[in-house]
Parts: sequence; structure tokens; C-alpha cells
Amino acid sequence: MSMRPCIECGRLSPAGRCPLHPKPRSPSSVASGKYRHKKARAKMRTGHRVCWICGHDILREDAQLDHLIPVSKGGEHGPTAPAHSFCNESRGNHAA
Repeated sequence: MSMRPCIECGRLSPAGRCPLHPKPRSPSSVASGKYRHKKARAKMRTGHRVCWICGHDILREDAQLDHLIPVSKGGEHGPTAPAHSFCNESRGNHAA
């Protein structure tokens, strides 16, 4: 394995970056909220789910992530909340 100097401090490292200077996150994924959306989906798959619209428990097969600001009205990948598929679809594209 060839060692290259860290692009920040010049220390030799196998990846071109030493452990003190890891590669920063992609600005596009942070800015767009995709990371936050993925975390919310993972949490919904594993945790207790209550529909934010009607307040009842959600079965796993009936769960959806509802965009509180609809994508059609400028909402990107967040903020989101768990909802029943029926509640989510009946709400349409109205903001929370």
C-alpha cells in the first residue's frame, strides 16, 4: 500500500488524508436534507410509530413518511413525520 501525504497537514497516510482530517461530508447531501430523511426512515422502521395526523398506532405495512411541507410546494426531504398511508394520501398537498 503506498503512502501519500495528507492534503491538510502533510502526514503520510494510506488514503491521502490522515485520521485527524477526514473527508468532509458532501455539501449537496447535507444541504438537501437527504441524510436527515434517511435517518427518519430508519427510525420509523425500528421504533414505535404513531400517525401524526390521526394519533393512532401505525402498522409497519401501512406506514409512510409524510412531508410536512409538500414536495410540490417546495419541501425537499424534510421535515417529515410518520403517518398512515390513508391519512397521508387524504391530506394531499396541503402544508401541515
